[in-house]
Amino acid sequence: MFRTIVSALVVPLLLSAACSTQAGEAVRVESASPAGLLWAVPDNAAKASTGRIEVTFTIDGPDGTFAFGGAGAFDLDAGQAALTLDLGGLGASFDEPLEIVVDGAVRYLRLPMLASLTGEAGWLSASAEDLGRAGAALGLPAVGADPTQILEALRGAGAVDAVGPQDVRGVRTTRYDATIALGEALTDAPVSVWIDADGLARRVQVELDGAGPWGSDGEGQITMMLELFDYGEPVQIVVPSPASATPFSEIASLLVSAFTDEPA
Repeated sequence: MFRTIVSALVVPLLLSAACSTQAGEAVRVESASPAGLLWAVPDNAAKASTGRIEVTFTIDGPDGTFAFGGAGAFDLDAGQAALTLDLGGLGASFDEPLEIVVDGAVRYLRLPMLASLTGEAGWLSASAEDLGRAGAALGLPAVGADPTQILEALRGAGAVDAVGPQDVRGVRTTRYDATIALGEALTDAPVSVWIDADGLARRVQVELDGAGPWGSDGEGQITMMLELFDYGEPVQIVVPSPASATPFSEIASLLVSAFTDEPA
């Protein structure tokens, strides 16, 4: 069961990778091959700069099926993003949401459940390196804690197949299936991307094989469904005060000991 809980805590951090996308030349659907369209997705998102997201995670494993999700926004010019997840689908212990705010290289996290484990309430501040070390100690690949770029990973998409036209939130798109590499510790993962006429990703679905360290006790599968919309619309992201946040490094050992037999 602990892998289900840990996966629920770290998998959403994949989303914060969108802030590392840099602007480039936009690519129209009509002017590129299927592979070229996927490779251009991060550039086109960066050109739009802002937008909103909704995401759903489904964890299938020996413990059962758990689903949770939430919503957020991003501002790529500012290097900021925010995501609030309702974890109620994981059980009664998760009665308050997980909040993630990205401000450049800093990740702020707030999960009330952590207060009972570490004694620290409020916001935590962490670097990708901090989260990577904690993930490694928990037996998770670094990709889980050092946010691997979901949109950026599409630059290396291989074996791209055009599935056909589909509507997403009333927008006409074309679905493409491919594989992407999510990090050295993982094998390639299947991905489906729905791209509109401006080359913008409107939906991304990634499947992570639970036979590796992502899974619930080593088995099952994690599916992430991300929808992106309101591209170019104004968004407001409130960044916590650094002085009000506890450095993640101060509680990392306590968190590890809470989920393993290792002493703090």
